Parts: sequence; C-alpha cells; structure tokens
Amino acid sequence: MPRRCGKCREILAAQGPQDLVAPPVTGSSRCRSARSVGRHDHQKPGEATKFVARFPGNGGRFPPRNGADPPPSGSGLSLANEGAGDVGSPSGVRTTERHPLHSSISLYIDFDGTISLEDTTDLILQRFADPAWEAVEESWARGEIGSRDCMARQVALLRVTPAEFDSFAAGIGVDPDFPAFMALCHRHGVPVTVLSDGLDRVARGVLRRLGFDVPVLSNRLRWQGDDRWQLEFPHARPGCASAAGNCKCSRFAVSAGRAADGRVAALIGDGRSDFCAAEQADAVFAKGKLARHCQEAGIPHAAFTGFGDLAPLFEEWVERIRPAAVSELRNGLRQRA
Repeated sequence: MPRRCGKCREILAAQGPQDLVAPPVTGSSRCRSARSVGRHDHQKPGEATKFVARFPGNGGRFPPRNGADPPPSGSGLSLANEGAGDVGSPSGVRTTERHPLHSSISLYIDFDGTISLEDTTDLILQRFADPAWEAVEESWARGEIGSRDCMARQVALLRVTPAEFDSFAAGIGVDPDFPAFMALCHRHGVPVTVLSDGLDRVARGVLRRLGFDVPVLSNRLRWQGDDRWQLEFPHARPGCASAAGNCKCSRFAVSAGRAADGRVAALIGDGRSDFCAAEQADAVFAKGKLARHCQEAGIPHAAFTGFGDLAPLFEEWVERIRPAAVSELRNGLRQRA
C-alpha cells in the first residue's frame, strides 16, 4: 500500500470507515503512468455505486442517493465550435451567463485510457519508434529510471513527420459517450481541464476534432525538424513521488483557501499517474488501475467503466453538492462585502 501524506490520513481518520465499490481490474503497469485500461466486466452501466466525497460545505461527506433531482434546464453555456480557438487556451468554456456552480467546481479528466479507448503513447511508439523503445521500457520496469526519463528517451526514438503523426492521431478512438458527458458538464456549468501525463499533441488534436475548447495540461511534444521529436515537461515538479512528467497531485494540493471558499476539485481517471491526485482531490471517479488503488488505499471514490455509466453518478454528485456550494459562495460574498 502506498504511503499517504499526513493531511490525507487526518481526513480519512475524521471520516471513519467508508463504503467503497471498486471491482477487480486488469491491465499492465507501464512506463506511462496512465497505461492501464482496466475493465469492470461485471459492473453494469448505471449500477448503483456507493460513494463518499470529501466536501467542506456538507460536513465533509455525503451519502449515496437513489435517483437525483432533474438538472436545471439550460445554464447559458455553449460547446465550442470546431476550430474555435486553441484547444489549450485558458478560456475554457464560453458562457453567456454565470452559472452558480461555475466557479465552485474544478473538474480534471485524464486522457489516455479515460477519454481515449487505448493508451495513445503506446500506439504512437509501436507505430513510429525505433524498436529500442522497448528496452527503455524494460529499464523502467526494473526501476532503473523514472517515468519522466523513460518517456523522454522513448520520444527521442520516434521517426515520424508531423503530417504522418497527425494523420495517425486523427484515427485514435475515444469513449463514445465522452461528448455527451462534456455536454452534461457544460449544462451544469462545470469547467473541464484535461490533465494528462501523455503527449499534448495527441490530446489537443483529438479534442479539436471533437469540437471541444478546453485547457490541456500535458507533456509538450516538440518537433525538431525532419522526423525527430523532443519531449518537454512544463508541468513536472521536483520531488514528485512518481517522477512523472506531469505531476498531477500539484493540481490538487490541499488548500485552506479552497475549502474556505467552498470550492471543490474533482478527478476522473484510470491510471497510475492519477494515484497521488486521487489522494488530494475532493471527489474521485475512478476506473481501471486507479479504482483498484483507491480501494486498497481506502480513498473514497465512485467506480465507473465508461462515460456512459459515469454520467448519472457525476450528475448526482453535482446536484447533491449544489445547495452547499451555493451557500458557501453566498457566505463568501457576504464576508467580502
């Protein structure tokens, strides 16, 4: 079982025993932390999942509920059009009026194995890299190098032109229910950020193809001319426990200011790169290897298999925290007045 920070232990101790649902998963542990796409074959879409979330505005937790109130009809939010602005632009969701939850929830979604059906870095390496990339993978598996060093070495072995790369990436499949889930988020005024330890060029291209204009925080793939590439790590953090290229836990650092303002940060993920983030997120929706980790580490979470069965779980959570979130926001405004 992984080590947990002192703050996480305090939170879990205060909450007491939790009811968790995280069925056994399959999937190999690979260099890219998110390279594990587990499937919960016995869990039916929409099957009830017990879920306890850490949320400061509701006593730190909420119980499961059978059936959720209907979501509000229309919040003045619109999806981005194809090609409208940079996919990585901080502008995110465009709004015509302010939704009461717009600034109270931050939702971070993993890309590889969560949005995409397969690990896209694996697909790229298998198709375009020198076979030596597998030896680098084995070095990582033996613990000789960290995941960041592993990815940098493997990307240096790619031999593909930008046109060939983009053409291949255009055929990458995504969860068929992801667009509908994004529409749900926009309807509820929940801003989405894609948080990936993979390749930004792939994630941005896929999202652009789907017509979504949301921020993408990922490792940066740089073309070096001809068919050569280099990987940069703008979101790395010294001392990251997993030596990941994108240290996701830094996005979920427990903040007294966040709790005081009634804001919550939620994570949707599937792999090892999401482990440390799950320990600090206010709400965790997990599949695959992440679901198993949450179960073993005692991290409150909701297990899902795809965006189709995730949608009702997420909508119930949003509807359940709405009164507390609005109350916290109003109290904050009164205190500032």
